[in-house]
Amino acid sequence: MHNDLVYAVAISLDGQTLVSGSADKTVKIWRIP
Repeated sequence: MHNDLVYAVAISLDGQTLVSGSADKTVKIWRIP
């Protein structure tokens, strides 16, 4: 999880990966089953 506001979210074309970018200067990659 992020420790600050999330400013960007993108979902892959196949719908199986989500990427989020936060004000805490982190990018997280989430795998969606």
